[in-house]
Amino acid sequence: MSGKMRRTTVALIVMSISTLSTFVAGELIVRQIHPFPQPQFLAVDPIVGHRHRPNVEGYFAREGLSYVRINRHGFRDKEYTIERNDKKRIVVLGDSYTEALQVDLEQTYHGRLEAEFADRLEVLNFGVSGYGTAQELLTYKLFARTFRPDIVLLAFYPGNDIKDNVKDLSGNYPRPYFTLGQDGLELDDSFRRSPKQRRSKRVYDLYYYLTDHSIILSLLDQLRYRKRREQSAQQRALIRGMSKAESDLIYAPKSKSHRDAWLLTERLILELAAEAKKDGAEFVLLVQDSMPRQITTIDNAYYVEGRLGRLCEENGLVCGFMGPAAIDIYRKSGRTLHGFGGGNSGHWNQEGHEVAYTVLRNLLIENGLIP
Repeated sequence: MSGKMRRTTVALIVMSISTLSTFVAGELIVRQIHPFPQPQFLAVDPIVGHRHRPNVEGYFAREGLSYVRINRHGFRDKEYTIERNDKKRIVVLGDSYTEALQVDLEQTYHGRLEAEFADRLEVLNFGVSGYGTAQELLTYKLFARTFRPDIVLLAFYPGNDIKDNVKDLSGNYPRPYFTLGQDGLELDDSFRRSPKQRRSKRVYDLYYYLTDHSIILSLLDQLRYRKRREQSAQQRALIRGMSKAESDLIYAPKSKSHRDAWLLTERLILELAAEAKKDGAEFVLLVQDSMPRQITTIDNAYYVEGRLGRLCEENGLVCGFMGPAAIDIYRKSGRTLHGFGGGNSGHWNQEGHEVAYTVLRNLLIENGLIP
């Protein structure tokens, strides 16, 4: 080795040691201020796009503050056995409002329901952030069905579920979709060829490990997450939290793409209901509130309730609606069901889950579904 090469090698070694020492020192200092890293709760999945990492636990601090545990089956809940006991069993399918990382499990609407009827009811949470009805249908077929439920509850969030079911409307987000063909629903799993899905599992495992154990890298990851959300919000022409295009999709679907999105969503709901019936389970649709209706005037604000109410009536489905209760609370008191530490945006706070729990509890009792 030449003298010049030797000096370069020594310099690189010294620089590496110095960088590592600085990082370790920084890690120790930051841990005095912010003592816990936030683990990665989600991982890419070749079938459903993404799902929870089994047996991961830690604090969630992006919105609210809670301690989250993902069970061995890969869902945000306590441990349940696949084998049945003498209790009636409900599986709950939904998105981030059902996953509910923002509050403790005991404060969630499904946690409250199980706690009240603990002697006769099990309520299993299969909610995952970012899921649309297509992913929830696949989640039932692949995972939730194996728990042999008595009731299959679909928690439908009109604020984004309709958009999430259509590739073009959701920005081609890498996940499975269904389309309506001549023979019914047809699965589109082309997302499996996306760069995100084709990256090596080892790359993701290393990334998860580092952000799980390093507070600095965890904070950087949270910063990246917040920046991405802020950029996404800035790109939309917001009308008090909802763009005109999103409002039209939910409440006034006049364009062909919006009408087709609604038809596809209704077909997905009916398909899930049929799968539940095939397994001898009762299907229940809980239509959650769409936040912007609480803080702005939208023409035809009850379009969702009217349309899905007719769908349920025509097909003999049990369904309930949070929207009227949420709007009533806001009009009477100005209180919002969303947000933490002021403001009225974001996911449900404890009061939001309280309203969802009350609506669901009454719905199940009125239909004789709680023993």
